[in-house]
Amino acid sequence: MFPTVDSEDISQVTSLKEKPSVSSDVRDSSENSSDTQQNHNRDITINMLIKEMVFCIALALTTYGALHNTPSKVSKHPQAMRFFNSGSVVTDWYRGQLGNALAAVNLADVSFIMYYAPWDAESQFVRGEFELAANVLKDRVHFSAINCWNPGSECRLQHNKIPSWPILMAYTVNSRGVLYKGPKDAHSMVNFLELIMKPLVRISSTEDLIHYLSIHDAVAVGYTPLSDTSRFYNTWYNVALKSREFDTVGEICFAVVTSADLAADLGVGNLPNARLMLWNETKEFKIENNNNTWNESTLMHWVLENFAQPVARIIPLWKKSFNFERYADGSPMLILLYTCTFLNIINIFHHTSGPKDAHSMVNFLELIMKPLVRISSTEDLVHYLSIHDAVAVGYTPLSDTSRYYNTWYNVALKSREFDTVGEICFAVVTSADLAADLGVGNLPNARLMLWNETKEFKIENNNNTWNESTLMHWVLENFAQPVARIIPLWKKSFNFERYADGSPMLI
Repeated sequence: MFPTVDSEDISQVTSLKEKPSVSSDVRDSSENSSDTQQNHNRDITINMLIKEMVFCIALALTTYGALHNTPSKVSKHPQAMRFFNSGSVVTDWYRGQLGNALAAVNLADVSFIMYYAPWDAESQFVRGEFELAANVLKDRVHFSAINCWNPGSECRLQHNKIPSWPILMAYTVNSRGVLYKGPKDAHSMVNFLELIMKPLVRISSTEDLIHYLSIHDAVAVGYTPLSDTSRFYNTWYNVALKSREFDTVGEICFAVVTSADLAADLGVGNLPNARLMLWNETKEFKIENNNNTWNESTLMHWVLENFAQPVARIIPLWKKSFNFERYADGSPMLILLYTCTFLNIINIFHHTSGPKDAHSMVNFLELIMKPLVRISSTEDLVHYLSIHDAVAVGYTPLSDTSRYYNTWYNVALKSREFDTVGEICFAVVTSADLAADLGVGNLPNARLMLWNETKEFKIENNNNTWNESTLMHWVLENFAQPVARIIPLWKKSFNFERYADGSPMLI
């Protein structure tokens, strides 16, 4: 019979057949994992190769560009050119030669220097005014202009932080320089330089002091005898000079007393001593406990701190927002805006017979801006008689009869058509007591005081009336001089016309 197979054998056979199949699955899975790993490694390698290729290409392009790139074009600064004409009285150091400019300054008693930038609009405007002032004072002041913007120049290297242009500086032989902060017109510059050339006035009598008090807002008087203590004088001189940085129009008059007797009369007898005489009070400089010493900084601080005015004068500058800065303290302000009637001045000057040089024009404008002087005492009258050929005094009180004052003012103004140098001084008296002392007590009245006699304006039988034409005719008809001043004009044949009356002349 055939042999039989039981269940156990069958299970063994089955198990033998199933084992080989399990081992093959494991082998397949291991093969798959190794392939995946190889693919991953290959991707990483390819990525690294790509990055290295990109880096190499970028490096090659950069190197190529660096080796073959042309240098960048930089525009050069324009070549320095003259700012002032070659024939100008202003010495123009347009290449910024600071050393040469300062060497020229050291050779002059007074110098006025303009540091400018040729492209600056304000410098271009000031150029004309600066040259006009130079034409007026060319015989007394050295004028120079320095281009302090020219790149690489000596001035630019030493002064490379100038905040704005132009900078105007005045130099004297014994000063470090005075910065000009006033208006940039020629008339203001000339006035400033006049103060620089004469920073101190000498007081020889109480009449001198009264005169300066009448034409200035304050007078600072210093007692500095010219002896072995002349250092006190030098200090006071430098204070007066340096103060013009803050007072460019001469509101404060700096005076000096050298006489011990006069100093005692004025209350400055101690040595050294100073007084600031204001419109309503007097301030005294006291040296106590060494808190105050006689030096420039202390004296300058004392003067500026104590200076006060009943009416402050504000002069508009370029930066208009700063004009009221020192006055805007929260208190109310009353502002009077005024201007000079230049059209009337030009019209008057056009018809004058005076010389047409710049210095004469400036003197003429001074007379126009102040045609009348006020006489407050007999000392004032004596002073004006000493410096003029004649003084015409009018009594015109400032009351409801102010029309008399206006008429007298217009006569003084119009007279400058015939008297352009101020040979006749027109004065006004407003005090009835003083008018009586001077012989002009009636209203209205006028007197012309000459070198040898006095003429009185009389209103009789309505032949003379108080009007401009009558008063003008009276003044010019009665004016006489011991020695006539002849000013040569263009038409020289007319210079002697008014004097050639057939009588002998000594010229």
